[in-house]
Amino acid sequence: MSEMQVLQERKPVRSWAIADTASEPAIYRIKKLELYAELKAAGCTMALCLKTIGGSKATCCRRLDRYRRRGWGGLENQSRGPKRLRGVQWTKQQAQQVLHLRHTPCGASASSGRYCPRIRV
Repeated sequence: MSEMQVLQERKPVRSWAIADTASEPAIYRIKKLELYAELKAAGCTMALCLKTIGGSKATCCRRLDRYRRRGWGGLENQSRGPKRLRGVQWTKQQAQQVLHLRHTPCGASASSGRYCPRIRV
C-alpha cells in the first residue's frame, strides 16, 4: 500500500473537528506526510520530497509507520522517558546496617579517626 493510499484512507475531517482530538504537532506532522505523498505521486524523487518537507527519510518512514499502526495517536508526541526503572534491592534494615558500619570507627578509640575500610558489595 502506497503512502498516498494510507493517507487517503483517513476520513476527510475539517480542522475544527480534529482540534479536540489532535494536538498542533500531530496536525503539523499529518500535513507534512500528506505533502510528501502528493509529491511522490507527482513523480518527485524521495530526496526532493524530503528536502521540500524538511525532514529525514528515517523520520518520515517512522511517522508514516506509526500513523498506519495507531492513526492520529501515532503522530502525537511520544514519551522519551525510560519504560522501566530499576527497583530498590536493599531493605531499609540492610541500608541502615551498611550506613552504621560505614560510620563506625574501627579498632581502638573513636577519637583516633580511623574508620573501617568500605566493603564492596
